[in-house]
Amino acid sequence: MTLRTLYLVMRSHQLVHGRMEAVLKAFDLTPAQYAVLSRLEAGGVSAAEIARTAQVSAQAVTQWIHQLDAKGLISRSVDPKNRRLLRIRLTRKGPPPAGRLRRGRGRVGEGTAGRPVGG
Repeated sequence: MTLRTLYLVMRSHQLVHGRMEAVLKAFDLTPAQYAVLSRLEAGGVSAAEIARTAQVSAQAVTQWIHQLDAKGLISRSVDPKNRRLLRIRLTRKGPPPAGRLRRGRGRVGEGTAGRPVGG
């Protein structure tokens, strides 16, 4: 890959990430919190599993989990098979209704498609 290609990929990522932040802000979520909620849609998991999937530290995931717990979007309970683990699950309040989030995700690309990336 050329340096120019790498720059364009990085710049594209920045544009999409910035747009994603704007869309998620309407739901009072950060991209990191959204990643956790997305992972939990498949069922309860541990913080360590989320950290491995997201390729971040367990400490970062713990912070995100505390934030989501304070918003009432997740719950934590002891794993019945391994009492040293806490399973994290979506609450009934959970994330915003899927339809609203899907519409928001669809808007992430708006304003970036066809826009010059390089500078």
